[in-house]
Amino acid sequence: MPEDSKPDTIELGTRYGVPLGAKAIRPKTSVDTPIADEERVKFEAIVGPADALKPPPPPAGLTALIADDEPYVRAYVKTVLGLVDCAATECREGPEAIKAVATMGLSLLVLDLSLPGGIDGFGVLRCVRSYMRRTDLPICVITGSKDPRDELAALKLGADDFIVKPSDVGRLKARFSLLLRKTSK
Repeated sequence: MPEDSKPDTIELGTRYGVPLGAKAIRPKTSVDTPIADEERVKFEAIVGPADALKPPPPPAGLTALIADDEPYVRAYVKTVLGLVDCAATECREGPEAIKAVATMGLSLLVLDLSLPGGIDGFGVLRCVRSYMRRTDLPICVITGSKDPRDELAALKLGADDFIVKPSDVGRLKARFSLLLRKTSK
């Protein structure tokens, strides 16, 4: 299939033994693209108007949010974060992740692209970087998609790193350590 004719929808069926995996829609926007009215309405319903958002309190120690719909992936990532002395909170849907970023002091966001709840990982990236203007929070995308267009889209939306699942402990530990060093400076 020619590169141009590949669909912009990432459909994942059975993933890691989970039937009917979530899907993500690859956006054609970047971190600098103005927020559309439809996006603004959706984001305001979750966290309120952008100009009224207060910065969350600084984290007490290293704290990460893991946003992934698969419980065993969250548990695996949480274990690896523990190896780099980082506490972790978990959520499984896009809107939950957005609320947590808006209210919690975080050192790192570990984000899957295929999230349920009406806002996928691309939408979370768009909200955090473009709507909430949170450039201080490192974001590591960990996803099952090996498509380089997904990596490019995530990086254009403001992700700091992109890792394809499954990934070994050593690689995750090194990447998390690097990203966490950025916030502890």
